[in-house]
Amino acid sequence: MNRRMTIITVMVAVAITAIVLLYLGVGGGIEYQFGDSSFSIHTSLWKDMVVHYYNIESIELQNGLDIGERPSGYGSKKLNLGSFKNNEFGEYKLYSYATCNLFVVLRLKDQSILVLNAKNKETTKSIYETLCSQI
Repeated sequence: MNRRMTIITVMVAVAITAIVLLYLGVGGGIEYQFGDSSFSIHTSLWKDMVVHYYNIESIELQNGLDIGERPSGYGSKKLNLGSFKNNEFGEYKLYSYATCNLFVVLRLKDQSILVLNAKNKETTKSIYETLCSQI
């Protein structure tokens, strides 16, 4: 095999490995940053989002959720990110870790719904408490 074919083969192998790792959910995560007037959601696998506290109409902690179907976004064994639709909320935005079944449900003043969680129940409860203290 010549040098050029070796380089192409290695590049294809790296690309396939990266795609498989993303599919399995090995990479990526969700980061929440809380400011004085808003909080932001950052993830390398989907769109970031900023929510101003004054736009939050209500907040609740919900155990268990049928996330429904994902018309657009990213899903793996680790993360569910994007636009979702279920019987309970209709269309809504979801930023969640698949292994945590505790969720923070935000109903926003524009009638949209944002559902989020963290890697575990304790951190999800902390997010809920932080948001409650801001609204």
